[in-house]
Amino acid sequence: IVLVVYVDDVFGTTNDPNLINWFNLEMNNRFIYSNLGEISKLLGTWVSRNENGDIYVTAQPAIKRLIEQYGGIENKSTITPSLIACSIG
Repeated sequence: IVLVVYVDDVFGTTNDPNLINWFNLEMNNRFIYSNLGEISKLLGTWVSRNENGDIYVTAQPAIKRLIEQYGGIENKSTITPSLIACSIG
């Protein structure tokens, strides 16, 4: 299991569904724990999965909000990659 822990948030991933089920049971037995299901947001990034199981992580909405907040939307933009893809499994 790969775990990401930030203060009181924990995100875990593995290619073995039995292992993640075991982890969730152990966490629930030891702590006040809420399993929120498949991740969609983590530390200001948005996470999604396509039909092939590829995972995409982007901070684009947060970046756009910052640009709008600080008035940089009028600046000339350029196209750059904003998605990172990785395959698990």
